[in-house]
Amino acid sequence: MSCTEEENAMEATPICQAWLRPDGGKGIRNKVLVLYTVECSKHVAESIAAHFQAQHRDVDVTGSLACLDNQAVVQRMLAYCVHPNVGAVLIVGHGCEYIEPDRIRDFARAHGRPAEAFYLQKVGGTEAGIALGCRLVGEMLEKIEAGPRAPMYAHELIIGAKCGGSDFTSGIAGNAVIGKFFENLTAAGGTAMMEEVAEAAGYKKSPCPLFSKRQRPCDHQALCGTTLVDVPRTPPHGLPAKSRTVTAATGAAYKGLHPLGRLLRDDFPHETLTALHQTAAL
Repeated sequence: MSCTEEENAMEATPICQAWLRPDGGKGIRNKVLVLYTVECSKHVAESIAAHFQAQHRDVDVTGSLACLDNQAVVQRMLAYCVHPNVGAVLIVGHGCEYIEPDRIRDFARAHGRPAEAFYLQKVGGTEAGIALGCRLVGEMLEKIEAGPRAPMYAHELIIGAKCGGSDFTSGIAGNAVIGKFFENLTAAGGTAMMEEVAEAAGYKKSPCPLFSKRQRPCDHQALCGTTLVDVPRTPPHGLPAKSRTVTAATGAAYKGLHPLGRLLRDDFPHETLTALHQTAAL
């Protein structure tokens, strides 16, 4: 099958029957998410999730360890509540923290997710909290498993690739496969996301347009933490031999930087590769 035929097949064929959310989002998974708002309630939250995970039910757990209401953490927790793969949310608080479980619950409900919240200090402690949480999560699972379904197509997919480590085969096997998949995905209108874009130092053009065919502005500074086109293409004099920039860029050049390098490796001029290699080898 040619690349064009593969792309057309991805566009026309549903990937799966997804879980349709009230806000129009579609989830491949249908999780109940258990959030803890402070480390003091982490054990209870994890115990609740573990009870259902042992039954192979789709329940996950995450949260905040700090007592203070760090706004970056709060915003991340709110984003988890409305992730398309999350069907319902349970927030477990302790009573000593600044983050308010009730307000997270209200946010989730406002976005169409069944949600409950409680404080351990108010429900009678650890054992009572675990028992209550298990009952609430069980009820949520029954509710969301009866939720509406809808076909999901490739153009609706948002798929992330995370670096899982490097070895001598990654540049010729896994990286190339992921890169090829990302090419087909974006050609079909889907969105590809990846980490470690800082390792693209030295590329002469931004990778951002290659990862999404959607017509929307791209903020390089917000996405990448740096403006890639402004990064020097040769290492400055005096750069430490084992600096992150040099070793990462060398790895990017020679390994293919997983899907990014698969798409952009031709942009690295030979002289830059040679200089980076010599510097990193010192």
